[in-house]
Amino acid sequence: MIMEQANFRRLSTDSSEINEAASHLRRGGIVAFPTETVYGLGANAAKQAAVEALFALKQRPSDHPLIIHVSGLADASSWAKLNPLALRVIGALWPGPLSLILPRRPAIPMHALGAQKTVALRCPSHPVARALLSQFSAIGGKGVAAPSANPYGKLSPTDPDHVESDMRRMMYAHASRRLRLSDPKLPDCWMIDGGSSDAGIESTVLDLSTDEPRVLRPGVISREQLEAVLGMPIPLIKPQAIEAKTQKRSNLLLPKASGTLLSHYAPNKPLYVLDQSLLAPKLAELHQQGFRRLALWGVEAQSLDAYEFEISLGLGAVPDSPESMAQLLYRQLRSMDESEAEALIVVLPSPIDMLRDDKGWEAVIDRIERASYATKHGLINPKAVAKSDPVGHDMALPADSDMMFEQFEQPLQSPQQTPQQSAPQQMLPAQEAADDLDFDMSFDDLGANP
Repeated sequence: MIMEQANFRRLSTDSSEINEAASHLRRGGIVAFPTETVYGLGANAAKQAAVEALFALKQRPSDHPLIIHVSGLADASSWAKLNPLALRVIGALWPGPLSLILPRRPAIPMHALGAQKTVALRCPSHPVARALLSQFSAIGGKGVAAPSANPYGKLSPTDPDHVESDMRRMMYAHASRRLRLSDPKLPDCWMIDGGSSDAGIESTVLDLSTDEPRVLRPGVISREQLEAVLGMPIPLIKPQAIEAKTQKRSNLLLPKASGTLLSHYAPNKPLYVLDQSLLAPKLAELHQQGFRRLALWGVEAQSLDAYEFEISLGLGAVPDSPESMAQLLYRQLRSMDESEAEALIVVLPSPIDMLRDDKGWEAVIDRIERASYATKHGLINPKAVAKSDPVGHDMALPADSDMMFEQFEQPLQSPQQTPQQSAPQQMLPAQEAADDLDFDMSFDDLGANP
């Protein structure tokens, strides 16, 4: 059997090429595009085949909902019921790095929603993203489903070269899988080169689907900013771990928002994040375990004098401001991960417990803890990391590890479906009628009023 691979195309930010990209999305193609946070990997949220191809390309479970990116209020109100709190937040903070979880309209397509009764919406502020979404809306599109443009669970890309590298690897891996599995055929995959992202980490996810607003994922917009807009305290809801061995799949609860796994945004290699007081014992432990090549960030070279370590990459000091740290985080971790190092060490400017209690550092610490979760809990086998596939899907997890999943509100619909399976989402007859060409009719019927 001949391996068929989709075509890749890199576009500029010229208006004619952005318009081409919007048409490609409308037809069912995949387009990576810059946002102010990280690069997104977009597909027409109204086309089932496009969304299924997006899930397959990233190897993302189909029960994990995607964020729908919209051009403005009119498209947002087509997807969701906009309550007064939502309108207040939208008026103050959109366009921007904020995703809102809202009650969904009853007749909208479910391909990207992970069987939820809610929908996550975002209106980005990046000029290229805004131009793309505006043109997409102008030619009849209603929303672009867009997770980050990386293999599922891995480091989000903030640089166009990293995006192209990840996309080409994902496309090759997908073509290889199609030789032995029934993955859907992949449409051509394009990328708009909009330069490096500004913020460096993902959007804040604010749940407004209940009477009590809450943050499910901290991000660029802080809780303090949200509390100032809404005039009330807003809690941060953290996922709770449950063991796959001791819980049946039917008892697991589906994630309500994108990017809320306990282990997420992670490098392939073991990552140790600590403060200066814990560095010496960690170095001794790693040396005893047989590690010899390290990538370091925030570690002074003389700290290694007592050991026979080779420094594969040294990145100097860690920023002492959360904004600067966020801008550099994924780029630095990627550089460390792509070095010859066997393990990665990041030394923070203050003890992590102190930073965790600082709302300014909340989003950065969240990403650091997710990135290092698998290492901290023994879910990475360092000796097997080098054997993982080029995209990192194999993750080198021990076969008998108690894989951890996050616990949120929505019960699973199909107990037989495992977390690794990506079966096409089951749709009700009304949802099938809303797909593709008939989708525009359903939106017209709904109107734009909240």
